[in-house]
Amino acid sequence: MDLYARVRHAVMIEGLSGREAARRFGIDPRTVKKMLMYSVPPGYVRKQPVKRPKLDPFVGIIDRILAEDEGLPKKQRHTSKRIFERLRDEYGFEGGITIVKDYICGVRQRRREMFVPLTHPPGHAQVDFGEARAVIGGVERKVHFLATEAGRVGVWEWDLETNAVTFAPNLEKMLGCAEGEHIGHIEDWVARVEPEYSRPMLEIAQAFREGRREGELLAEYCIVLTDGGERWFESRSHSVAGPNGKPRKLIGTDTDITERKEAERALHEAMEETERANAAKSDFLANISHELRTPLNSIIGFSDLLLTEPFGSLGGDENKEYVGFINKSGKHLLSVIGNILDLSKIEAGDDRFSEEDIDLAELIKEAEDIIFDQAA
Repeated sequence: MDLYARVRHAVMIEGLSGREAARRFGIDPRTVKKMLMYSVPPGYVRKQPVKRPKLDPFVGIIDRILAEDEGLPKKQRHTSKRIFERLRDEYGFEGGITIVKDYICGVRQRRREMFVPLTHPPGHAQVDFGEARAVIGGVERKVHFLATEAGRVGVWEWDLETNAVTFAPNLEKMLGCAEGEHIGHIEDWVARVEPEYSRPMLEIAQAFREGRREGELLAEYCIVLTDGGERWFESRSHSVAGPNGKPRKLIGTDTDITERKEAERALHEAMEETERANAAKSDFLANISHELRTPLNSIIGFSDLLLTEPFGSLGGDENKEYVGFINKSGKHLLSVIGNILDLSKIEAGDDRFSEEDIDLAELIKEAEDIIFDQAA
């Protein structure tokens, strides 16, 4: 599904051709074309009816029982379980109850009546496109539908031959039209949209006119209102072919996505702030490590020198052992500082690993010496 969305975004938003998108994502151009035909993957559509060798001889009996039930009160009608029992006991059916239930469920869904109002009260509308299968004149066909619901969405229509446009009143209001002001020509819309978004839309429209493109269009654009504020829209449309087979008009919806864009901008700013904080932390660690390493090198160097006793005996093995603790603790602290810097490098993406042999027994002995006093 992620690839599906990225391919559609590359073609519809970035303006890549089908072949360019196919090369970018490593897929067949015919696959790209199919992805552009539907806003969501259409899924698999069975071309041949399912073969049910056990159930098919009894389908007529089931249909007759369901037809007789239509004239009865609801409580007197057969359940799927009751029909299964009759098939088994009266007609010698040897199949399972599941295939009987599935068939009856499909029949009842197909017989269910649905009504679409042809007139609607005035108001705002949220519109979406889709596909469904319907029985028209006794023949099952695939049909396109337009669904409306309350929301910050407006409907529009663009005649590609005359450039005349019709915008729903609520959409004109969202686009900043004053009372009584209307958008009747595409130039009226262009005048309100930032050029970096209107120009690609006009180029895509020309591609539709010339028949180089068809199907669905998905785009985003921004307008600047009279008070200086920005308003973002997501535009979805579908082409309608004329007598010559080329797209004659676009019918679509514009959705106000300003809140989403503001959230994306806030998220982007927060990420930038986080990156600046990480950079400041890395700088701090680099500086503080430098300040710590200088005295540590002195401590380690002088303790190394004392262990060689160049100026005479340290006064016994116990004193020499103490100097050894100082030396080992200094080296351990230097190693810790190095590890902190390595962690900063890993966070910055500069993770280079070095392999070296260690004496595990000696490492355990050094750790024991360092924490001996704390443990005691």
